[in-house]
Amino acid sequence: MSKWDMNTMFLSLDPSTIGVPSPALDFLPEVVKILSSCNGLLLCQGLEKYYVCNPATKNWKILPPPRYYHGDEPAIVLAFEPSLRNIEAYYHVICAFPMLDQPIIGFEIYSSESDSWSCSSADCSDLENPCLVGGGLFMKGVAYYETKSNEVLAFDVKEEIPAIISLPVQVGRDGSLTQMDGELSYVTASNECENVFLIDIYQGMEMNLKRSVSINLGPKRSLTYACKVLPCVNSDAVAIQVREHIYLYHIREQKVESIASPNAFGSAKKFLPYINSLANATLN
Repeated sequence: MSKWDMNTMFLSLDPSTIGVPSPALDFLPEVVKILSSCNGLLLCQGLEKYYVCNPATKNWKILPPPRYYHGDEPAIVLAFEPSLRNIEAYYHVICAFPMLDQPIIGFEIYSSESDSWSCSSADCSDLENPCLVGGGLFMKGVAYYETKSNEVLAFDVKEEIPAIISLPVQVGRDGSLTQMDGELSYVTASNECENVFLIDIYQGMEMNLKRSVSINLGPKRSLTYACKVLPCVNSDAVAIQVREHIYLYHIREQKVESIASPNAFGSAKKFLPYINSLANATLN
């Protein structure tokens, strides 16, 4: 294995931009995997350490060790909400972890302001399946985690209040939790026949079906293929991976754009939304 992870690359939705050089995270002291992305900052995991970094400025920080064991595939979210008036805002890292030998989820929170971890007094014992899927989404003060059932675990970071959002039974677990039009959304895609794909968009805390549209992706084919909805920074677009291609469907324009082939990313199979920022990862 080479010193740097060559599979970590950045795919720009704007072909006119230069993007981030490759290898993208070679300024960090070890090979890492990216766990979470939020407003220009990345949360990464090395062999024994967490890092928060800004790949645009190569600014980075090692987080102190957490008090609890988070596991090899932690359900963890980076929470960062800068504003035009406060680009130097502090950030948080929230890990939802299973209590030892109990069907209970606890929450450990890192604050860049205090540069320390603390365990929330709140927990969640009402999930149908307490197994969480690594990574998550942060928006409007709330961290969201997908589970291995038709539920989403939500955690209000400021108030430290957990909640459970139920997904429609027919949705399954092949979609993507994302933000669209300022709302929490769950987007699914399926190959109906040949090159016809059906996109369903569920939104809000009730996860009601808000939009369903059929689109044509790529050439006609005799077989149907599995597809995957990818998280996307553009709230008016849906990114879909179909075998060796990534497509971007612009909802308002009703236009399909072919973005790239994942073959250019080697064996990388994890996609995270990212936007450039001058945010400082070393704040404390």
